[in-house]
Amino acid sequence: MNNFVKLLICFGVLMSSLGTCAQAQSKARTENGSLVLKGQIIDVKVEPSPPDPTYYIDIRFKIRFELVNEGKVPVLFLTDDLPALDTLTLTKSAGQVNDENTLFDEPGGESLSEEAAWRGLRVVLDQPVPPQDKVRVIEPGQKWEFQTSTFVRPPFKYGTRTVGGHPTSWEILRNEASLFLRVQYMFWPYSVEKPPHQAERPLGHMLQKKWRRFGILQLEPIISEPMLIKLPDTLPPTQLQP
Repeated sequence: MNNFVKLLICFGVLMSSLGTCAQAQSKARTENGSLVLKGQIIDVKVEPSPPDPTYYIDIRFKIRFELVNEGKVPVLFLTDDLPALDTLTLTKSAGQVNDENTLFDEPGGESLSEEAAWRGLRVVLDQPVPPQDKVRVIEPGQKWEFQTSTFVRPPFKYGTRTVGGHPTSWEILRNEASLFLRVQYMFWPYSVEKPPHQAERPLGHMLQKKWRRFGILQLEPIISEPMLIKLPDTLPPTQLQP
């Protein structure tokens, strides 16, 4: 076998490997859906925090969201009390979320209580066709718009809350040259799964396969694109002044 033939064989093997890799990536994108969460902050308010107005401060946001299907197939997601806010993150820049960039992280989540409502929802969902009153479909190129109000609660006077090794306080946040908010939304509640509530989501994956001809059932959380925040220059409540 001459060198030219060997070279052709090696080239063929390489192209086959690249094709397999591309197919795997395409399948991964398909399994996870192609929803993009875009948001715009339309109002920011700073208020005393009910638990302890001398220590905490509430930064409240009103946000307009667009959930856009940028893929080529419909995406389905559960609408029964969802999507639900899971985590809010404040960063210095619109870049990658890491310890160096993160200023504040407000974790959320759902209660994992085993309630009759969840048991009933499992029965309602376990159908050959997605129930229209529980599942929304976003066609390729379409979007779903909604508004929400939420807040983060950093310490006011003292930088005792630590994120990524850095103390966090209202003073630190408002003195940053720029500030960005990201929110993570949950589209599949762990509570709807039979206990123990497994991260693998067996019910979700079963329905994903059963409903495949209607689109992709969104199971993974989605993190929004970063949203620029403009904090108030002054604090109206006098009791919040240091």
